[in-house]
Formats: sequence, C-alpha cells, structure tokens
Amino acid sequence: MKIYKTFLSIGLIFFSAVNSFSQKSLSFNGSSQYVTFGSAAGLGSGSFTLECWFYIAGNGTGASTGSGGITSGIPLIAKGRGESDGSNLDMNYFLGINSSNNVLCADFEEGTGQPSPGLNHPVYGVTALCNNVWYHAAATYDGSIWKIYLNGNLESSLTVNRLPQSLSIQHASIASALNSSGTPSGYFNGKMDEVRIWNYARSQSEIQNNLALQISSAAGLIGRYGLNSTSGTVATNSGSAGTIVNGTLINTPLWVAGTTFTPLTANSSVQFTGTNSYITFGNNASLNSSQFTLECWFIREGTGTTTTTGTGGVTAVPIITKGRGDGTDGTTKDVNYFLGLRSTDNKIVADFEEGTGQASPGTNHPVAGVTAIQSNVWYHVAVSYDGANWKIYLNGNLETTLAVNSAPQSSSIEHAAIGTALNSAGTAAGYFKGRIDEARIWNYARTPAEIQNNINAQITSAPAGLIARWGMNDNCGTSVSNVGISATGSIVGSNWNWNSGAPFNIGLLCTSPATLTASSVSSSSETLWWNSVPGAITYNIQYKESGAINWNTISSSVNSVTVSNLKSSTQYQFQVQTVCPSGNTAFSSTSNFTTTASPALIIRGAYLNSVTSSGIVIKWRTDIATDSKVSYGSALGNYPLSIVNPTITTEHTVQLSNLNPGAKYYYQIGNSNTVLQGDAENYFFTAPVTGSTSSVRIWALGDFGAGTTIESSVRDAYLANAGSTNTNLFLFLGDNAYENGTDAQYQTNVFGYFSSPFKHFPVMPAPGNHDYNNVGYQSSTALTTNWPYFDIFNMPTAAESGGVASGTEKYYSYNYANIHFVALDSYGSLNSSTSPMYLWLQNDLAANTQRWTIVYFHHAPYTKGSHDSDTETELIDMRQKINPLLEQYHVDLVLCGHSHVNERSYLIKGHYGLANTFTPAMKVSSATNAFTKTPPYDGTIYAVCGTGGKTPGTTKPDWPMPCMFYSNNTFSCSIAIDVSGDVLTCKFVASDGSIPDQFTITKTGSVKLEPKSNLNFDFTVSPNPSSDVFFINYNLYTEGIVNVKLLDVTGRIIEGTENDIYQEEGSWSFMINKTDLKIASGIYLVALTVNGETQTRKIIFAE
Repeated sequence: MKIYKTFLSIGLIFFSAVNSFSQKSLSFNGSSQYVTFGSAAGLGSGSFTLECWFYIAGNGTGASTGSGGITSGIPLIAKGRGESDGSNLDMNYFLGINSSNNVLCADFEEGTGQPSPGLNHPVYGVTALCNNVWYHAAATYDGSIWKIYLNGNLESSLTVNRLPQSLSIQHASIASALNSSGTPSGYFNGKMDEVRIWNYARSQSEIQNNLALQISSAAGLIGRYGLNSTSGTVATNSGSAGTIVNGTLINTPLWVAGTTFTPLTANSSVQFTGTNSYITFGNNASLNSSQFTLECWFIREGTGTTTTTGTGGVTAVPIITKGRGDGTDGTTKDVNYFLGLRSTDNKIVADFEEGTGQASPGTNHPVAGVTAIQSNVWYHVAVSYDGANWKIYLNGNLETTLAVNSAPQSSSIEHAAIGTALNSAGTAAGYFKGRIDEARIWNYARTPAEIQNNINAQITSAPAGLIARWGMNDNCGTSVSNVGISATGSIVGSNWNWNSGAPFNIGLLCTSPATLTASSVSSSSETLWWNSVPGAITYNIQYKESGAINWNTISSSVNSVTVSNLKSSTQYQFQVQTVCPSGNTAFSSTSNFTTTASPALIIRGAYLNSVTSSGIVIKWRTDIATDSKVSYGSALGNYPLSIVNPTITTEHTVQLSNLNPGAKYYYQIGNSNTVLQGDAENYFFTAPVTGSTSSVRIWALGDFGAGTTIESSVRDAYLANAGSTNTNLFLFLGDNAYENGTDAQYQTNVFGYFSSPFKHFPVMPAPGNHDYNNVGYQSSTALTTNWPYFDIFNMPTAAESGGVASGTEKYYSYNYANIHFVALDSYGSLNSSTSPMYLWLQNDLAANTQRWTIVYFHHAPYTKGSHDSDTETELIDMRQKINPLLEQYHVDLVLCGHSHVNERSYLIKGHYGLANTFTPAMKVSSATNAFTKTPPYDGTIYAVCGTGGKTPGTTKPDWPMPCMFYSNNTFSCSIAIDVSGDVLTCKFVASDGSIPDQFTITKTGSVKLEPKSNLNFDFTVSPNPSSDVFFINYNLYTEGIVNVKLLDVTGRIIEGTENDIYQEEGSWSFMINKTDLKIASGIYLVALTVNGETQTRKIIFAE
C-alpha cells in the first residue's frame, strides 16, 4: 500500500564569475554592423530570458516586428523580425529600444499550434533611456507572462498565455534583426556586452543576483556571448545547455572597452537655479494626507524666490509643497502641506490650512524651526503632523513642537511640487535655488527614532506608510521616478540639471540596544526585536543554542530580524550590536528564547489513487508522524464532511466513500489539529456511473521520471493541450522513477514535477523494470512487492473499482464510465498460461461487459526503437503469451513504454512472430487513422510512448516496425485519450505542443460479443444474479468432450465435473446450488470447456 512535495527547482545552477577576462565589448555604428548566428535552431526556445548590457552612443535605425507588433524597434537581441505570419518564418523573440520614446521593448509571434499563429505580442518598458550610459536590459517569457527589466528592476509585465514560434528559421542576431534569408533591418548605435539567452524565464532575484557577473556557463544558458575578444570576427558562445552557436561579426564592428557591470545607481540630485525650474506631480489625490511626514535632503546654493501660503501663513522659498495661497479659504483650494525656507532668517518653516469640517476652515497653522540654514551645506529636514502636533526636525534632532489639534485640507486640489509651490491651476510661484535629494512623503507622523534610523538611507522599496519617495537618482531625462504610489514627477523649466546627491552622513549618538525581546515563536523560527537606536546604520545580531560555544551572526537594517532553521524545543541566546557611522558598539546583554515543538510539514503533497463512482483514495507524506484527516465538500472553501484515520504515521492514506458519481469535490488534508494543504487545486471528480457514456479524458505517460527538462516540457505541453478539460485518469506506463525506482527518485523526479496535477488527477500506475531496479526479469526478487512503487501507490486489488479482484497490486483492473482498464506487470509477474496473472487476466476479460477495453503495461510487444521486440525476452513473452489473450477478448487499445521512441500500429490481429512475419492479412482494417470496429470487434491498436522524460533517438537497424503506421524517434511525447460514447480519440502530444500522430476508433453495433470460438457451442447462465440456484444451459452443435467448473475470482475451483465427459450433440443443463456448496455471496465464474476450448461467464450470488 502506498503516497509529493511542492514543485521546486530540482537542479542546482552554478554560475562562474569570470574575473580574469580582459573585459571588452562590441561597438556598432548604427547603420551596417551587427552579429549574426544564422538560423540557429539551438537558440530557439518556447520560454526564455534575453539579457545584455548596452550603451547608446547615438541614433540607430528601427526594424518592424510585423503587423500588430513593434513598428520601429532598434534591435538589441533578436531571432527574427516581421516577415510572414503563421509559419516557421515567424519571429521567436525580439528585444530592443522603441524608436518613438526610447524605452525598452520586446515582442514575439505566436507559434504553430497556438490559437493565432503569427500574432504579435509586444510589450514596452517605461523608463526613457539616455545616451552615453551603460544599462542592463532583460526580458523574460515563461509561456504565460512577458516581463521587462531595466537594471534588474521590473519595468512592465504583460499576460499573454501563448507560446512563441520556437521553431523559427529566422536568423538570430545582435544589434540588428534578420529574416529567414539573413537580411538585416534596423541597427543599434552603441556598445553591447555580456549577451545571454536562457531557455527559461529567470526570476527577478536571479537577474539581480547575476547582473554584475560574467557567466561562463550555467544550466539553461543556451547562448552566452561575453564579447571579450580583442580582435577577429567571431562572437564565441560559452552557453552550457547543449548548443554551440557562435556568432559572425558583419561589417567589422569594433572591439572596445566593455561595461563596468555597475548599473546606473550613482547617487544624484536635482539642482534648481531658483528662476523657473521645479518638479510637478499635478493634482495627484494620492499625495493628500491628513497626517503626514515630509522629509528630504537639501543644500541651499542661493537665495531663491518666495511665495506665500495665504493670510496668516508663511512667506518662504518652497521645498516640498501641495498648494500655496490661492486667494480662497475654506475650499479644496486650501494648502494640504508646505515645507520651505523662510528668507528673512533662513529658518525651516511649515504650514497647512484647516480642512473642511474643522472649526476654522482655511485658517493657516504655520510653524518655524530655530536653526538658521547655512549656504552650501547639506541638511536633512523633516516635518510631521499627527492630527494634533506640528514637529520640525533638522538633521534628526527635534527643533520645534506646536499644538494645533485641527485637521489639514486633505482633499486639496492644489498641485504637488518639489522646488516650487503650485496652485490648483498648476501655476508656479516661488523657486528654490540649490539641490534636493531623497524626498519622501509618509501618511503618518514618524517618530524621532524612525526619522533617525532612515536619515542616512536611500529607500528603494515601499515600507508601510510610505506614500511616495523620490530618490532623484534617475540621472537623465525629465522624469523623477517614485517608490510607492504612481506619482512620477516631471521636471519643468530650463534652468536645472542632474547633479551629485546628498552625502547621507549625519552622525547621531549611537549606543547598543538596551531592550531585547522575541516574538512570533515557532518550532523553527523566531522574530527578534530590540529598541531602535538613533543614528544606527545597521545592526549585527548573534545567536546560538544555550551552552554552545560558537555564535551565528546575521545583520538587519531595521530593529528586528527573523531567524530561521532553528531546532524545535530548544533554548537560544541572542545579542545585538549597533553599527554606527563612527564604528560598531559593543554587543548588548544576552536575552533568551525557546522554540516550540515542531508541527507536521508536508514533504509529499496530496495525490489520488483508486477512483470509483463513490470513492477515492487520498495520500500524502509528512515529516513527522500524526493522524490523518481529509475534509471535503462540493464548494471551494466549504468542507462540511471529514474522515479521520487515527493511525499515527508519516505516510497518510484516507479512503473517502459514499460520494456521488461524476461529482466534483474540493478537499483539504492535514491532521486533527492542523490543515496542511487545501487550495483551489485540491479537488477531484469521482467516476461516473459504470457503463455510462460520459466523456472521459485520459493522460498516459511512459518512461518519464528522469528529472529532465524533457519531463517538464512534456508535462507542460499536455497541460496546455488539455486546457480547461478535466483529466479523469493519469496512467503511468512504467519506468516511472529513474534510474532505480527508489523512494528518493520518486520524490525528486516524479513528485517534484507533478505537484499540481497530482492534486486532482487520479493516478493509476503500472510498473517497469526501473521500478524494480533492473534486478532481473521474473527473478525471485522481482516477484515480490518489496519495492517503493508498492509502498507509494494504492491500487484496487479487490475489484473496488470494478473488474475482477486480482489480490495483488502488481496487476489489477477497474472500470471508468464505459471503459474497462487493465494494468499488467510485464517484469515482476509470471505470464505463462498457468500463471496467476494470466488466469486472472483471462477471467477478468471474460467477465468484462464494458464498451471499451484499454490495457497498459511497460514492455512493448512491438518495437524497434531503443529496445527490440524480436530479441528481448520480456517483449517476446508479452507478444506471444499475452497478446493472443488480449485479442481473443477484443481489447481495443494497448499502451506501452520501455522503448524511447513513439510508435503506433495499424488495427491488427494475429501478429505473434518476428517483425518480418507481419503480413497485410494481419491488418483488420486498411485504415490508417480513422478506424471503425464492427461486430465481432476484432483488432487491437498498440501504441508505444517511452519518451516522457528520456531523450528519444536510438533505433534498431531494421527500424521501423512493419506493423506500425506511425514511427518517430525525435519527439518527446505523452498520450492523450478522449472517449465519448462510441468514439475513442487518441493523440500523441509532443513537448513543443504539436500533435505528430492521432487516430480515432468508432464502434458500431450494440452487443458485447464473447471471444470467437471455432466450435459450435454456446451457453447461458440463469437466473443471474441469483440468491441460491443457477442453471447452466448449453447447446452442443456437434458431439464433444465437456468439462464444467465453478471458479472464484482468483481462479480457484469451487465445484464442477471431476472428469471430462463425452456428450452428444444437443441441449444440456448443469445446476449450481449455493446452499449445498456453502459458499459466500459474491462474484464467481463459470467455465465451460468443449473439446479444449473454453468460454467463461460471470455470475453473481446475491445476499
């Protein structure tokens, strides 16, 4: 009896920082120079990351990516451009600079098999690029979402949910875009360095972490062009993902000095000349606030000009403002806030006007500092208002407090600005002369400690309460970018420039923290807190187990840190040290905390087995032993029913029963105390009523659990193909976990790849030789069930899902709708005509009354791929011993793996010899893809699909197999089967999303025939079911030797004629009495043998 963990990236990626290179780049003239890679199939990819460093030296020329794409984009990295739609002449990818507004842009055209082949999907950045600056650009596409990054920062994203034309034959290039003939269009003017092409979408952290590195090789890196040569015409690829695609320099671009790998983060400020320049944010209501903190760094470099905040207000040079005196009081044209410099005494002043609903709407409430501001000295200023008190801080020190107890006009429509003050029409008055840096607006009054702790920091994220922060580090253009709400500023006027920024060097009294506490206690983590220290740059924290000698040291920029990977139920000690501008303090006194006991954690997520019309088995694994609980219901988030298995275990199995047929249920898993998993993906469908004609979708996957990109590509292609169609059954065709079928290999290579599908696709597996660790075909060890496969999965052994009870998980059967499924063991079970598996299979097929029959096992009876069915014993045995029985009972479809190719036969019967013995007479139908089966329903189709995770390609010299209509050794595939009433459709789904082969079988007629017999006899059993007596009535149309037996479902003889008897032609009868035989109610089999040929009927003894 047998059970996944959330998908993580299994492979570790190792990067090589190449510090010893002679750092170079290529310089392109913008009119004729570029690098070409030819059609470069190795650089094609359905998901990708494109990245490079680039330096714009002047105007380039644009290229079009096609109708609906980028009209004019200056190419950086491309595999194609506008040429032709709906073919392999479509573009795989394009990264460049939009000519119209100088922002990054990217595009691809949909590929073959997508809803709109050839359709463009352009995406654009937001930051205008400047000349003479090194930038890092990256564009990623994961099969769903476009993302553009500039210097590691996300610029924009676009959801597409379409796959690119990864089979494009258009040429790949740098600094131009080429068509399928290699003809260029568009040219980049400037320098390029460290060009990379990956075959997957890298995360933002991966891009940021490696932005400043030169990478020699890494997993998934299909193209890396360091451009570090000093001469020559070759751009060498060091990518390690299996492609060797070097580039050729066209028209002699120059080898020049390369990038410094330092993004444009140099500290800068905006310098105003005090005449007509300022930054405006318009009437942005998001910048309004009834409580606030305004702060910035500034240096006064001249007098500037003043404005007024209105009657009773201030006259001052504006610094940060939202409004000024607008000539009307008590309206939304009142000032929300004003921070400035009083020209009469050079002191900081602030003001606001009371808002609507206050005691005196429009009344000003000015406040002034005490320190005279000197020219040409950098200061930090902050003013705060908490709804009651004004406060002014200079260089982190409190200068003034004024009680007001009135609310500002937080609905002001006055425009917000830096360096001036604007009215409601956006008209400026008053201009600051000097530089302003690191301006911030918060929606609450910050404490002295909060102001001091961040006084020397540049905030690059948006902590709670930060409305907006302008770092003034854009260093080009007229836009001032923002962290926080959407409030990008526009620089107005002519007399201004970008200049060096604030020194961020204010020294404050710096001590060790005095108060240490711990909170958010868990079994493996703890949040440590200490009092905030004014002037602190960062903090160093050291912790250890009580009694241990060595400390673990980490750092934090704020006065708390969460420590992880701790031992449960263990006491720890910790101390904190303050890092000050003047140096580090001593560590604080020691504080203690104790972790709690460990809760259970899921290490193998939910997966489903043994689905029936009224039940299902749900399994999972935890790190520690607990009881098992499943809660379930018909609506997401509502789980009124539950089942608890009280057994304390890490391998959890819960059987749900008494469910409605064909119904959808949502579920949660965990224990009596905790829900461990249960989201929108945790659901299942029960089987429909047996015999119904409901539509059924089946996914079959062979030789897949290899931990490869093939495995994930095949998975993703099937899921994309299935779309919203529910997968009712997930069949494993053996060799499920390479190389040895160990539990660890199942965990990594199977559960590590299918966490999401396993939550709602019931798995019904068959074993292969690798699941038996290749210990030997039918060896004594293989004949046991002492293998992880049998511990992991729960298969129906007692006819729980229909069929005949097998009594073993090695082979079993079940019904789903009008389909009968049989899973066989072609390696670890005997298969002679007297073996338990053969006898059970014969009984099971004889008892089957379903419209369709599908059988699956690992070793293909017909193949000439990586294995040879003419020479290998396992394959020969299945063909010669099992196939005749399958065909005798009119099996429709047989699915196998083992051979790492894709093969599919004609509709055949009677081919049990070597490959070269196949004749046209063995074809039941001359059809190739659309088959019709009519009574007596002869003929079976055999499909081989062993490419779910292993590389296809190897074949035998006499490939292909003569009985196969379809033979392929290039695609990696899985099989999708749809059954609806009398029609079965089967298709191979390739990893690129294409369908290289498919066929249909249509059944006509309404009678399920018994296997064909060469003798003229028939028999019936009545009444059936019966509570006591059955009569076996049979007609002999010729004399014969007759034997009648009653068998149980395991093949054991219960009753019958002791010896063969001779009977003449005519009608005969035989009675079976349940009471006399003293047998239990249940399913039994009657076998009638005439002249050595046997027919079987299923009978049911009712209660």
